Amino acid sequence: MNLFRKKKGKKYPEMVDTIHEDFREDADEGRDEEIRNREAGDGRWGSEEELPKESPSDEEEWLDQELTREEFLELEPEYDREGSQSEGESFAPDSKMSGSEFKPGEERFMREPEAGEARKTGEAGGAEGIGESEEAGEAEEIGGFRETGESGEIGEFEESDESGGIGEFEESDESGGIGGFERTEEARGIEEFEGTEEAGEVGEAGKAGKRGKTRKTAEPEQKSERDLAREARMKRRKRELRRRRFLICFLVLLLLAGGGIAGYCILYSQGVEINLTFLEGLFSGHSKGTVVTRDDAAQEADNGNAGVNEAPGGAAVETEHAQTEKVVETPAPAVPADVIAQADLKAAQYDYDGAIDLLKARGEYGADQAAQQKTAEYEAAKAACVEISPDTVEHVFVHSLIVDPTRAFDGDGNEQGYNKNMVTLDEFKKIIQSMYEKGYVLVSLHDMGEIDAEGKMQRKSIWLPEGKKPVIFSQDDVSYYHSYANDGFADRLIVDANGEVKNEYTDEAGNTTVGDYDMVPVLDTFIKEHPDFSYHGRKGIVVLTGYNGVLGYRTDGDYRDKLALQADQAKWLEEHPEFNFEADVAAATEVASAMKASGWEFASHTWGHISVSDASLERLQTDTQKWLDYVSPIVGGTDMIIFAFGSDIGDWTGYSSDNEKFNYLKSVGFDYFCNVDGSSLSWVQFGETYLRTGRMNIDGYRMSSNPDILAPLFDVSQVYDYTNRPEMEEWSQ
Repeated sequence: MNLFRKKKGKKYPEMVDTIHEDFREDADEGRDEEIRNREAGDGRWGSEEELPKESPSDEEEWLDQELTREEFLELEPEYDREGSQSEGESFAPDSKMSGSEFKPGEERFMREPEAGEARKTGEAGGAEGIGESEEAGEAEEIGGFRETGESGEIGEFEESDESGGIGEFEESDESGGIGGFERTEEARGIEEFEGTEEAGEVGEAGKAGKRGKTRKTAEPEQKSERDLAREARMKRRKRELRRRRFLICFLVLLLLAGGGIAGYCILYSQGVEINLTFLEGLFSGHSKGTVVTRDDAAQEADNGNAGVNEAPGGAAVETEHAQTEKVVETPAPAVPADVIAQADLKAAQYDYDGAIDLLKARGEYGADQAAQQKTAEYEAAKAACVEISPDTVEHVFVHSLIVDPTRAFDGDGNEQGYNKNMVTLDEFKKIIQSMYEKGYVLVSLHDMGEIDAEGKMQRKSIWLPEGKKPVIFSQDDVSYYHSYANDGFADRLIVDANGEVKNEYTDEAGNTTVGDYDMVPVLDTFIKEHPDFSYHGRKGIVVLTGYNGVLGYRTDGDYRDKLALQADQAKWLEEHPEFNFEADVAAATEVASAMKASGWEFASHTWGHISVSDASLERLQTDTQKWLDYVSPIVGGTDMIIFAFGSDIGDWTGYSSDNEKFNYLKSVGFDYFCNVDGSSLSWVQFGETYLRTGRMNIDGYRMSSNPDILAPLFDVSQVYDYTNRPEMEEWSQ
């Protein structure tokens, strides 16, 4: 549609462009009739008698008549485009111009009402026409023209004048009837004015606000297909706009939420605690949230009672000022307690590097000040340790422990053997307690030296706090021989329901119990209570033969094949017809695995408990092969051999390269060799490819015959069982 505007500083309207306006050709006769009736009833179009009464075809001709500028000036000589028109006037065509259409290139003028001119409307009282002089009760100042059609009223052009500026013509079509022209666009881009008729009669003219002249309402008409299509398009556009707005809002909220979560994670990883009380405020009417550090939280805790007063009756009342939102602190990430406990255990057993590495490997370590303090303590303890030469390491050993001395020392043929070679369970407990109090720490042969990639034995240093002394503890013949039966010894080792290695023991009455009845479970329990008695988790070396099986299980091939059985073996098989070789091997393997996992090591004592110094190379080879066949698979192999009877394969000068027995044992995987030396607690020899130590025997004979040599370990007078032990006979080889 064309727009008429006022130039700033001018007192006249300027016609911007000339437009070609066509009434829609598809208006039906009824609609044209309504238009003529409405125009006839409107005061500004003249009287009804002046309207042409042509037929529809004649009317179309009449509508095609042109009105030039000159003809218009002749009709309105008082109007001068260049300024003769008085301010505030606008042109209103008379009856002679009814139905005229401006031709493209021509100009159309409307008289503008004077500023401040009041238009009065009154109630039509049901009449369709509304006069000029009817009173509305309120005067309205018209600054221009705007087309309105509200609540069934027939509006006209009205100009809004805001902030002193001159507005533009604007069409509006609101809530119901459209009494004037409606803007439509056809495919060819030409704007048209289309008259529409709305239902309803005009009631009160003043209800719509301050209006100018009104036009007579038309009877409702059926909307055309074009109108319905236009309305459908508008609805679709509105729906699309709503969808787009919703999508944009959703994306914005998603981005904000993602940014918030990312920020929270960054702050959380840096140890900043977030107070999220605004979430609680969503339901309580508050929406506050704060970011606090641990120091801030501690300060708030110190000031926590600032807002609480005591009531006269003694009850605590909270002031309005103290009614604050509850602070929700997010705990800083911390290394789990069980990991801290594992690190403490490693540090207690002098494995400071292992303890530090364990904590630092945790992702929470960087934010856990307590864990960092732990590592500082470990570093300080490590720095306080001193280096101990492996040449000073002592090595002691015992045999199976006597649980019931009255049964062991019962006067039979085994009594003196037990008296010389064994210690009792109570004596052993006193020995290790004394050694612990004197600063001894259990180590391994592998802590003294190790074979490098080239097969050479390399020394290792042991680091312990000042005053601590390394010692190796081994136990021979942990096979629970048939000869020990009914003499007060444990029956075998088992894995109990808690996964711990314990002993089964059968008392004199035939009752079998599970408990700590030999060195392995006794030391396990003691180290659990005194972890600093172990260096890096070390415990002891269990030395095994194989001819009666291992660990109390009958795992030798003779029990399976029943060939070349000794008398005690045959008797045992007769007493145990339920015996299953594979089951015993499996049970022994389970026990050995559990022992190794807890810090125990295994060594060969030769399969037949032979003296290697007296045996030929062939016998040594045969015996060793049996050990490798029936024992090594159960214990998972070993590189240590501890000779029976205190024998050895060479003299004190060391093993030479032409020593056949040494070369053979070295070829089957043995690198550590131990004998018995009762002259000293410590004797160590490093060869080019091996490590060799002596061992001190702790038994009845050594305690009774040479207590002074054991004095660094314990006081024999406080340990020896003088009550139950028989008188020691002279030692005979």
